[in-house]
Amino acid sequence: MNDNIDIANGDGSLRDKILQLLKDNGGRMLKDEVCARLKISYRDVPCGYNIGWASCLQPDQTFMFIQSACISNIYNVVPSDVTGRNCC
Repeated sequence: MNDNIDIANGDGSLRDKILQLLKDNGGRMLKDEVCARLKISYRDVPCGYNIGWASCLQPDQTFMFIQSACISNIYNVVPSDVTGRNCC
């Protein structure tokens, strides 16, 4: 897998790139890791209603992006909760 994805080439939206990263990583990734791979600031990350993921504060005070179930079904990803059970 390519560690750095070039979003400047115009072959998809930033939202689609983030969703693809989440799909490729089991539906969840640390926010800092997503930003590093896409070479963006956390301020560049789209947010809003029905964006496709939630930004969740973890016990170690880091944020993790967790793919939404409705988007997961479209991308054939089933996120798991912390116990490993399917959330959907």
